Amino acid sequence: MTDLFSSAEILTFEGDPKFFWKDIVRAIENNGRKDILQSPVVLDVGGADGKFSKHLNTQGVRCVSLDRNKWNADPEANPVVGDAYKMPFADESFDIVYDRGAFDDSLYKHDFSKLLLEIARVLKSKGILAIYEMAVPPEGELTKYFRPLTEAGKNNPALWEKL
Repeated sequence: MTDLFSSAEILTFEGDPKFFWKDIVRAIENNGRKDILQSPVVLDVGGADGKFSKHLNTQGVRCVSLDRNKWNADPEANPVVGDAYKMPFADESFDIVYDRGAFDDSLYKHDFSKLLLEIARVLKSKGILAIYEMAVPPEGELTKYFRPLTEAGKNNPALWEKL
């Protein structure tokens, strides 16, 4: 199995963390979940160099960047080296889990069921999984732990609320 969260090669294309976060906030607000934006704690799964996490942290949003490898991430990114299948966090630690590239099955062969179970474990009740990519896990796997707030594959980010 390829290292699922060694995602620096995915995240090297241009992408402005401000754009992604604004898009996530807009989608959350449009789906009636403004409540979750009151002092959220965010996890960036496969955070690589931590640019997304650093941006959020400098804006006053607490964010942790999880990646299997250490990518010389800025300390302001709150980088954590760890395995996404066994995350080093307590149950229900995060309000929002953000993904951009980590679910791409063309790059990584992985066990979606196990990965989604672990994401659900660290996500608070009614927390939001924000998937910012076209390659999403099979809907049958997602619906074991989440309900869709947006239509998968039609909107970026796709939002899923923990059951």
